[in-house]
Amino acid sequence: MYLIEINGYIKGYSSKKPHADKCHEVEEDNEFYLFLKDHHPYKKVKVTAKGVMSYEEDLAKKKINNRAQFKKERSSSVGKLVVKYQGMVFDADEVSQNRLLRPIAILQNDTDKKMWVLSNNEVVYLTRPQFIAVLDLAYEKQSSIWIQE
Repeated sequence: MYLIEINGYIKGYSSKKPHADKCHEVEEDNEFYLFLKDHHPYKKVKVTAKGVMSYEEDLAKKKINNRAQFKKERSSSVGKLVVKYQGMVFDADEVSQNRLLRPIAILQNDTDKKMWVLSNNEVVYLTRPQFIAVLDLAYEKQSSIWIQE
């Protein structure tokens, strides 16, 4: 893309090298915002080496990219979650939360125990109320990441 300069002002752009006295090639990493006088009201556009888009399109694209980045970071954060309960550290990622549901469903009373592997690979035996408490902590921690107020 090329910017066209007339009387010291950028007056437009072109995808082909124009025959104007002064033109500036837009480098790969650069971007410019122009107000085009030919449009009423003035139209703001973004000019990059790859092309031209309206200011509104640029904002929408940035919003989508920001949301995608947020979701990627959020997913990474959730994947590293741990919670502490009664001095024990539990993995609290989504897979671990789903696994916590199994002993809760299987245990028939509050005194029977099932084996569980902690975050540090230590094996412990937990009761149904303990599994429920750990799941509740994990859910709350994940919700604090997923739901940004």
